Amino acid sequence: MMCPECKNQVISKGFEIFCPKCSLIIEDEPIINKESRIYQEIFSDLTYPDRIFEGNKRDVELICSFFKVPSFVEKEALNIFRACLQKKLSAGRDMENLAFVSFYLATQVQKFEFNLEKLREFDKDVDVAYLRFLAKKTSEVLGTTVAFKDEMIETFSKKLKIPRNVLLKAKDLLKNKELFRNKSEKTRVASVLYFLSKKRPLIEFCRAGNVSPEVVKNLVEVLENG
Repeated sequence: MMCPECKNQVISKGFEIFCPKCSLIIEDEPIINKESRIYQEIFSDLTYPDRIFEGNKRDVELICSFFKVPSFVEKEALNIFRACLQKKLSAGRDMENLAFVSFYLATQVQKFEFNLEKLREFDKDVDVAYLRFLAKKTSEVLGTTVAFKDEMIETFSKKLKIPRNVLLKAKDLLKNKELFRNKSEKTRVASVLYFLSKKRPLIEFCRAGNVSPEVVKNLVEVLENG
């Protein structure tokens, strides 16, 4: 199956189908196969979430210890991990990935500077694209306020040296969810920053985010007519 936006091969993990290149979510409904049935049998009955929490909280504690975060960040991470279990977000997902996401969300909630890419220091094989997607979905379910677009904007800012006033305007534009429906995070940010920095070549923004020039042009046209 190909991504409708960037034409890259999509992948599936647990219940999700998404594009690893542009992070577009293709599907997030349960995929019924042997593996997911096993996960469902293990984690679907969360009448005793505390028991499951006690059996898996060590993953969160190890990550917190590795990055030497303050105790209040670790406490927040454990609270988020417990909430994930109570909301049945563990169904169809690897517990270590849920631990990574709980840790990351805790750093953002507590304003502790941390980037998802740094998780590769703990595990070089970690799938950052998938964790970013899972963190966004978990944040929505739990009602956790996390500035995911801000992180992506800051990444572009460092690569392209975007002025602060342009970044602030971009953040306001990105709040319009209807305008950017079914567009990946990188495409949204690249398009808005290019739209606000028209004297700079389009290719700079496309290279910074590894996105298609045609897709950016199409979204810029929408912005100009909006």
